[in-house]
Amino acid sequence: MAKRKYDSEYIKLSRFYELRAEIAAFLSQNNSPLADVFSSKGWLALVAYLTDIFEHLNMLNVSVQGRGHNILEQRDKIDAFKKKISLWINHVSNKRLDMFPNACYEQQQLDAAGKKTMTKTISTHLNKLFERFSDYFPDKQPEDDWVRDPFGINMESITLPSSDECQLVELSCDRTLRKKFTEARGKGATEN
Repeated sequence: MAKRKYDSEYIKLSRFYELRAEIAAFLSQNNSPLADVFSSKGWLALVAYLTDIFEHLNMLNVSVQGRGHNILEQRDKIDAFKKKISLWINHVSNKRLDMFPNACYEQQQLDAAGKKTMTKTISTHLNKLFERFSDYFPDKQPEDDWVRDPFGINMESITLPSSDECQLVELSCDRTLRKKFTEARGKGATEN
């Protein structure tokens, strides 16, 4: 249910941005004081940015839900998203907004002061977003990497019950299994 609600909210925001001219005209025709908000290019630029960032968040949300996903893959996707945020922060500091197409378009309509304000606002938001993701998903070497590669694990880096550690040591030293694992891994890489 949470997925649908989030998708729905993203769709509403996206649709609102798409219909901004029609909404502005409607509000203006009805002498609504809200019509003035739509004449603010800075405000429209920020709505455009919100539309873009929510699209990225929605894509992440959809990619980690549903059948056929495991916690390791989900963590990889979240780690990748955190790296994207870092990349975006760098791009914004270099006045690049191409990863946010709607915001990029709206920024072109702004004067120099408006562009500077928008860049600062986006940068501040992305930094806070990165902090929040880092709080919820801190960077650390996953203790369950041995699941992906039981042959390349440093036994001192994991904590398992002693009997499980002993079984993992035996498994990691089995050269026949290692060969099969390497072959299967190679096959999977060529199929993708």
